[in-house]
Amino acid sequence: MALPICADCTKGFTLEGQPAGTTLPDGGYFHAAPSGTPSKAAIVLFTDIFGLGIPNPKILADKYSTMLDVDVYVPDYFNGKPPVTIEELEPYEDVEPGAKPGIVKQLKMVASLLPKAPSLFSNRPSVAVSRVTPLLESLRKDKGYKAIGTIGFCFGGGINIQIGGTDLVDSVIIAHPGGSVGAASIAKIKVPNLWIAPQEDKFFSDAARQAAEQQFAARKGKPTEVQYKFIDYEGTTHGFACRPALQHPKIKEAFEKSVADTLEWFQKTVVDKAAAAAIESKPVAAAAAAPAGVVSTTEAPAPTAAIAAPVPQKLESVEQPKDVDSSHTSDEVKKETVPERKKEATTQETTAAPAAGHSAAGTHGAAAVSTGTSGPAAAAAAAEGGQAAAGDGGAAGGGGGGGGDGGAGGE
Repeated sequence: MALPICADCTKGFTLEGQPAGTTLPDGGYFHAAPSGTPSKAAIVLFTDIFGLGIPNPKILADKYSTMLDVDVYVPDYFNGKPPVTIEELEPYEDVEPGAKPGIVKQLKMVASLLPKAPSLFSNRPSVAVSRVTPLLESLRKDKGYKAIGTIGFCFGGGINIQIGGTDLVDSVIIAHPGGSVGAASIAKIKVPNLWIAPQEDKFFSDAARQAAEQQFAARKGKPTEVQYKFIDYEGTTHGFACRPALQHPKIKEAFEKSVADTLEWFQKTVVDKAAAAAIESKPVAAAAAAPAGVVSTTEAPAPTAAIAAPVPQKLESVEQPKDVDSSHTSDEVKKETVPERKKEATTQETTAAPAAGHSAAGTHGAAAVSTGTSGPAAAAAAAEGGQAAAGDGGAAGGGGGGGGDGGAGGE
């Protein structure tokens, strides 16, 4: 059996910091949205072949949860026995592109990985997909999340390619994928997808990356068209986005940018979509009818100020991204005041009562306010009014079914 794994798959460094989340009963990891309010969106992180044996996926999960104010899950699809352990993690021999390992190094690498063959096969991506599917189904059905995004690194990137061809999620991010990365699986992706591509990847070659991008470009204007984006990170190699050599300035800069790009993508395709879906599903009460003969002189209430997002704690290993645009444009608040009816000289007396009104505030936006109106007493027997609150729209999700690769797993 050929080993679908490259020399960089077992190399790298651990991130600094202590995970702040909790370990789930099934061995997975979870970090709740820091604001304390029920999260409408969820992110799921698929690890490399080190699984949860190294702190890196937990540190990244904490970062996503803190910055986006969402719940983040990291499943343990290796059942506590990842193919490669933290004790076997070695520093990169060549952190910059262009290095050509000699025949001796290649033979040593193959010899060290041959004992891993049974574990790699039993944990191949198609098997791992079957293990994470129940979790993803539960997040939608039982937890009630309005939008779900997934990100996969190396081995987890291969899993995420297959997940992107299902109805389980709304958005995927694929970072230097490993495992069985085939054109057939890529062609099935039907949700918004972002690709984090190093300058040099011995597993997912530049030719394969170009072919994948051409596949999505060819769908434009067709029913299968889907939002996609490929980002290249100069001076990087396989593994930089999850096991970075931060002591090298160029690698550190690329890693931090990949985190910022991840946050920006999930904000647009998951968090904003969940907020819009929550507003659309909220029942809207009809405004009460104003009594006949009553004229409203009550102005609309002042809009409620938007609650400021929580200030995230800074992680030592990951600097705050500077290029993520988290600003949101508030809708203008319009007020309508019904002019007071003039009193007639000798025959009429007008009484005033407040008209019913409703207001609603969308997530990450300002409150929109509407007021009721009333009809004149001499002309109408009754006046009915109501205005429904409106929220911002969200990005569209994907539908349909997908398949999984049956090839041997690895990074």
